Amino acid sequence: MEQSSSAQVQQSSCGCYGVSVAAMKSSTTTNRGRVITLFWLFAGFAGLLGGRLIKLQYVDHPYYLDRADAQHLGEAELPALRGEIRDRNNVVLATSISRMSVAVNPDQLQKEGNVEKAVEVLSEALGRSKADIRAIAKRAGTFGWIARKVDDHVATKVREAAIKGVFMLKEPTPGKRYYPKGRLASHFLGTTGVDDQGLDGMESSYEEDLAGKPGILRAFMDRDGWATLESPTALIRPAQPGNNVILTIDETS
Repeated sequence: MEQSSSAQVQQSSCGCYGVSVAAMKSSTTTNRGRVITLFWLFAGFAGLLGGRLIKLQYVDHPYYLDRADAQHLGEAELPALRGEIRDRNNVVLATSISRMSVAVNPDQLQKEGNVEKAVEVLSEALGRSKADIRAIAKRAGTFGWIARKVDDHVATKVREAAIKGVFMLKEPTPGKRYYPKGRLASHFLGTTGVDDQGLDGMESSYEEDLAGKPGILRAFMDRDGWATLESPTALIRPAQPGNNVILTIDETS
């Protein structure tokens, strides 16, 4: 009886062991299937993401570059020089303080083969690095600022160099109207505001003649809406200076 009982126990133990092994094999197979499924899901996702990045980086790159440029491209006003008021003897009674600015036409510089000549002259005259000037002179476009409102001796050096593709623009200093004769006939001549607009007297009466027409630059704008000096620009319309007004009186009247 004892031997029979022992045999039954052994059989029972073997049966339980067999069930446990089968369950472990089934669990391992299930886990492996899950891992494989997750692997292919991640692989598929990575493939889609990689394909999208390639499309954005290479296929659609020009499109998004144009869109980015368009968001920063704007039009800036180039102020016009206000005309002078003179007496009948052509003596200046009212004038605007202006300074010369230096600009280049990159396309013309490259066409004329004047890039390096311009770089040498402008670098020496302005004390600016050759690399900066060369970068502006070699880019595409028809207009690029080099320096705004330079001193007279600098403007003279640049003008005397007479390089095709380098030119000067006379820019007014807003709010800097100058009356050489001081208070002479000041009540008659009138005054201008900070934006150079005539407020009273002859300055106001002949505003349309004196004001001129501002030019327009297409320029890359900074985050505050100002045209940046180093950014590529295109001159859409040059500023037209105002007309001089000749009075019938003279300074002794």
